[in-house]
Amino acid sequence: MASRKASASSYQPNKSFFTLSDQEILTKIYATHVCDNEKLDVESLLIIAENILNRATLAFDNALLGTQATIEQWEEKTPKASFSPPLCTLKLISYEMNCKAGPSDEIAHETTLSILEKLSSYSWDAKAVLTLANFALEYGEFCALAQIQPSDQLVNSVRTLKRVPVLLNAILQKHQQAFVDLNKVIRATLEMIKCIFELEKLSNYDTKVLDHIEVDVYWAIITIVASTTQLSCIFSDE
Repeated sequence: MASRKASASSYQPNKSFFTLSDQEILTKIYATHVCDNEKLDVESLLIIAENILNRATLAFDNALLGTQATIEQWEEKTPKASFSPPLCTLKLISYEMNCKAGPSDEIAHETTLSILEKLSSYSWDAKAVLTLANFALEYGEFCALAQIQPSDQLVNSVRTLKRVPVLLNAILQKHQQAFVDLNKVIRATLEMIKCIFELEKLSNYDTKVLDHIEVDVYWAIITIVASTTQLSCIFSDE
């Protein structure tokens, strides 16, 4: 993989990330990676994220499109009983996504690099799955609160603090298509990250498989960053 590195001078800071070559992306993301010694049950975390996103996107699509699709179309798996979610790491990612991200190419690129730096000691597939899991946690929480018919003051208070009634009304009134389109992006990104996970496993037998995983992880994470920004834009336009 070293032969694919480009010199730092080949990267132009003012270029849109859409115009970056693979080598220019690699120049930036290699600098964020230290080692793969942080232990994580990536498969269990991916299973949980997939279960959340499948159910959440399905629920919103049914509500917005008037469809009656059921979860049976997906085969839900079960994570290991011993799995312990890395909550502190997810909170670090959440901070980067929600407090630093913004509606511009450059900010999305810089936020992605910042997330990769925070995850410098994780394997490449773990970086993508952790970022996806953070998105799934927040998206799933909103979906769960949106579906609940509050019967006590505790639930009502949580929904109010999360602005769920106001945001849900805005989605239903003004942003139905934007939300449906976002769900399509979420599903496509999920499938991409599942492929990255499978490729990482194959790399144990053939190191050539790793040749493009790093760039794929970059694009997966920046797509999640953009999706988070899109959600924020929808939620801010009440």
